[in-house]
Amino acid sequence: MTEQRDEMTPPYVSIGLPVYNGEHFLGRALDTLLGQDFGDLEIVVSDNGSTDGTVELLNKYADQDSRLRFEVQPENRGAAWNFNRVLEMAHPSARYFTWAAADDERAPDYLTRTVAILDDDPTVSLAHTGSADIDPDGFVLKTWTQPVEDWASPDVAERVAGLVTMRHECFTAFGLIRTEIVRETHGLGAYADSDNVLITEIALRGRFVHDDAVCFFRRQHSFRSMVYFTDQRERVAWFDPSRAGQLSFPYWRAARELVGAIQRAPLSAEDRRRCLFAVRVYLRNNWPGLAKNVVRSAVEAPGILVANARSRSEADA
Repeated sequence: MTEQRDEMTPPYVSIGLPVYNGEHFLGRALDTLLGQDFGDLEIVVSDNGSTDGTVELLNKYADQDSRLRFEVQPENRGAAWNFNRVLEMAHPSARYFTWAAADDERAPDYLTRTVAILDDDPTVSLAHTGSADIDPDGFVLKTWTQPVEDWASPDVAERVAGLVTMRHECFTAFGLIRTEIVRETHGLGAYADSDNVLITEIALRGRFVHDDAVCFFRRQHSFRSMVYFTDQRERVAWFDPSRAGQLSFPYWRAARELVGAIQRAPLSAEDRRRCLFAVRVYLRNNWPGLAKNVVRSAVEAPGILVANARSRSEADA
């Protein structure tokens, strides 16, 4: 049965789904989103220049359900650009927004549970549920336990200190967020660990509350970005292809962006000072990575500089 949505009425929830060559699991992801028992939603999809059957699949679903709309980019502009593009595409008057991955699934009552949390408490900026990993066939591999108590604290500095440890899975990047809050952030940055910075930006503006029910399912498979791109510098290029082959300091960049997020947030002077002080937790927990960035860049710099000079020379010839 074809679903229709009144184009003049804003959806209560907008779901942004960035995709690149996602045909294998995309259908199942869309089925679980369109099958939510909270149906006042739209799904906006940005295809990042896919070369498989993704666009054909999107056409099929859009023909069947007017709540889905999509656009096709002429080339792959990187994961960060596409992630942010679906936020731009979302209806400006939607009350809540959530990002969705093209290979994940959600239980039918995911939105019902998270919408209720946000509707009931204006101090909450993001609502999510319990999370589990599933295999390619949808069987549960692992149910995760996250330190969500710290993130629900009314004290903003406690929330920041709990998040900047970076010792958690970033499931909350796919939580349900107040649209006005997510639009205040800088979105997903084109650097490794930018999802952690994005989560912290949201936490600077309100509490995170989780429903205990396991309704979010992250699919594990061989082409998942965290599996396929194990090297930090490879992940930089995945986020932004234009930075491939360039020197990068991902741990230092994340630290700088955390500080910038705190400085931009609407905080009192005292809360800002306490949040900046909390960033020391990030420095303490990630000092091996910070040191590795410096050493590795020093080793690789001569080769990268030579390669870049050769490329410029060839381009000028």
